[in-house]
Amino acid sequence: QESLVDLGLTVSAKEGVTITMSGPADGNWFGVGFDTQFMANSPYTIIVDGEGKVTERVLADHAAGVVLSTSVTITSNTVSDGKRTVVMTRALKGLSPRHHDFEVQQLSLNFISAVGLSGTFGYHKAKTVSTVALWPQAAKGANAPAACICSVPAAPFGQGTGTIQYLG
Repeated sequence: QESLVDLGLTVSAKEGVTITMSGPADGNWFGVGFDTQFMANSPYTIIVDGEGKVTERVLADHAAGVVLSTSVTITSNTVSDGKRTVVMTRALKGLSPRHHDFEVQQLSLNFISAVGLSGTFGYHKAKTVSTVALWPQAAKGANAPAACICSVPAAPFGQGTGTIQYLG
């Protein structure tokens, strides 16, 4: 199933993390809970309410949980073509033990996303689980790729050998 909230992350050891969240601009809230597949895990969550206000919280098992101190800085909050996009930055290390710590070396991040029934945070009308891939970028001016997903360079087309083995 496709994520209900588009999530983009840029993680930098020097600059912290940039979080881009996009969701419907229909007046209902939307949010993302980080590094989890279940609300019951009490994840660090960012909520954008129906007016575009951003809050951070720790969810509880099928409950709203608690609001946290603000650790994000909003760099843009725009609406276009029925979609609200909020770009924010924050430090890699969480402001408190309840704020999520982002890791520079992490290559993927599970998250939950939801869209609400109203502009005020509360029960969701839709929810899903997704994963975002975090691939390294090449250094400016570098000719080599930032990440290689092959253990050895691929043979030229038509010259490959070996067998394909399917694992259960």
